[in-house]
Amino acid sequence: MKNHKSISRREFLNWFAAATGASVGWDPISTIISAVTSKYVSTAFAEEIVKQEVLRYVFIQNYGAPPRQHFDLFLNPNNESIVFNQQMSNAYSVSSGKYTEGRYTAILKNGYYVPPLWGQKTSATGRDISELLGSMLTIQGIYGLNASHPFNAAIQTQPIPGGLSIGGLVADHTSNPISAVAVGSSLAAYSYKSFKNKSLLQTSLGGVNQAHSLFEPFKRNVAGNFSSQIDAVEEQVDSAIHQLNLINKKYSRVLVDHMSAKKLLKTAIGQYFDSWNPIYLKYTNLVKSALSLDANFKGYADRPIGIPTADRDNRYSVATGKNSTIDDLRSGINPAVTTISFLAENFATAEFLLLNDYTRSFRMGTGSTLNNVDLAGRLTVPNDQHFIGYMPGILVNALHYRAYAACLLELIDQLKQKIDSTTGQSYFHDTLIHFAGEFNRMPSYISHPNQLMGTSHGFRGSSASFFSGRFQNLQIVGDTLKSDKAGTRDVGSWGHAAKIADLNNEYLTHSHLANSIAFMLNVPPLVTNATSIIRKSGENYVAAISRSKLVDNT
Repeated sequence: MKNHKSISRREFLNWFAAATGASVGWDPISTIISAVTSKYVSTAFAEEIVKQEVLRYVFIQNYGAPPRQHFDLFLNPNNESIVFNQQMSNAYSVSSGKYTEGRYTAILKNGYYVPPLWGQKTSATGRDISELLGSMLTIQGIYGLNASHPFNAAIQTQPIPGGLSIGGLVADHTSNPISAVAVGSSLAAYSYKSFKNKSLLQTSLGGVNQAHSLFEPFKRNVAGNFSSQIDAVEEQVDSAIHQLNLINKKYSRVLVDHMSAKKLLKTAIGQYFDSWNPIYLKYTNLVKSALSLDANFKGYADRPIGIPTADRDNRYSVATGKNSTIDDLRSGINPAVTTISFLAENFATAEFLLLNDYTRSFRMGTGSTLNNVDLAGRLTVPNDQHFIGYMPGILVNALHYRAYAACLLELIDQLKQKIDSTTGQSYFHDTLIHFAGEFNRMPSYISHPNQLMGTSHGFRGSSASFFSGRFQNLQIVGDTLKSDKAGTRDVGSWGHAAKIADLNNEYLTHSHLANSIAFMLNVPPLVTNATSIIRKSGENYVAAISRSKLVDNT
């Protein structure tokens, strides 16, 4: 190959399009050839190196909006003296050697008071969850318009209904083999629109090899085993190169190393699919370890949890009209069967696609907080926790976010270890991970006065967290109210948005959020009526408004 002029992947695909009438970026086989050649066939077809200024975008969509006061909703970041509603509990209180009541508390980390889960490890022998705080920014107190799940899911990344989306803009301004990918549950909840009509590849999860599933749309309809499918792809390559040669003899140099390229391609496809399994196994083990209860998980698993079952009320609710019936809530968790829908597959897919440069626009979604929990018979704890009392809620949500933290730390490590040859920076430096649900949760009797358990849709107080190598320490912005009212009753703080002095005494909105994300990703703003609340400091990002604080409800 060194004696012949090298060609780029884009040139090859353009030639392929000319020969077959396909449109580059739309034809399925051109996409898979592009994806495969980008990593494995570079010795036969030299990669075209293009410095891409747009950051990689990973959107972790928690559809259903699980409670966040256990993880990244910071209800009292400055440790003020206020009263919290017990339905916003994130820790247990001890009585007679057992955990018998809930409370809200916070610990000091990285200059802010954060939920106690940040003082834990991801497992008995795992890492400190607080490692995430060094590269984290949270925007909270975002004022929403209504309580609808679909509407609020959409405006997290598409502030104008039906308009352009953040994921679509990233696809528009990048040239990776796959424009954009969405995997996991609730795919319909992800609003995607590209100005250039870049396509979105969607695939559900469910224990299958995602390397197979992601490229299923690109396979020819050929019966037989994997070998026959590989042969079918080879035939497409043979045909494409042959037609190119017929169209114009100046492309004949493509044929010089055709045989070596074909051999590499055949090997490449097998390697591509085989590489999925060890990544998936790694994240599966991380999740299982995080869901294992051990004595070192102090405050959650080091004491029995629960009062006698005969004395329980809806603080122990696990479903409509059903309270937990097991003596010790800890015994309802069994890591051999208890799972979080698609969590390992989501993160394995993200690592696989990002590190191999197959896409820069990626969305993942999990289906529930915990599956196969034995709290009153086998049940699933949903993300939308209307009827989950705070006593089981403290444990199951702590485990949920503990597993998320384990996976986030691993993905970030992999991104840190890979260096971009064109910039000299780690992949994490040029990645923005966006973590959000539709809204936060509020004590349910704000909207249902006779329903004294569970939580409702807190659409007047949404939040979003971000992780990137461009954040140098924890930053929390967005003001919230000290208390909220249910009629004449003061129900305490749950994260209701407050007006912000730095925004001319206006509410922080999803338009501010979207333009802030666009600014960090280096794509055009999505709306014209809001400014970014993030600014640059050298190559890093810092908040352009004051740190989060609690505001009196006047």
